[in-house]
Amino acid sequence: MPCDSITTQSINLANADRMLLTEALIDMGCTILDSNTTCIYATNNRGGRITWTNGEGLAVSAGSSIRSSEIIQTVTQAYSKTAISWAAQRAGWTMKSTGPNTLTLQRR
Repeated sequence: MPCDSITTQSINLANADRMLLTEALIDMGCTILDSNTTCIYATNNRGGRITWTNGEGLAVSAGSSIRSSEIIQTVTQAYSKTAISWAAQRAGWTMKSTGPNTLTLQRR
């Protein structure tokens, strides 16, 4: 059995951590318009509107359905990276980016 493996995960943003999602949106260049305990309202640099509601998930308004799906994919990837980084730091692991959408975690 190899000592390393690649695992693909699907993320349900309906139950995302609001603070981590806010950080991920800012990291990807979004502007947070409003944020409270249950909702985040943001825009991206291409004019798309992003709304996250706790328990419901992500809604995106953009010029086309293709752009909307791209924004959702980008938000999901940014949130995944932020959440993994947060969890790795809590567990005492080091993390480095080894390519686009690729992270390497190492136990200290």
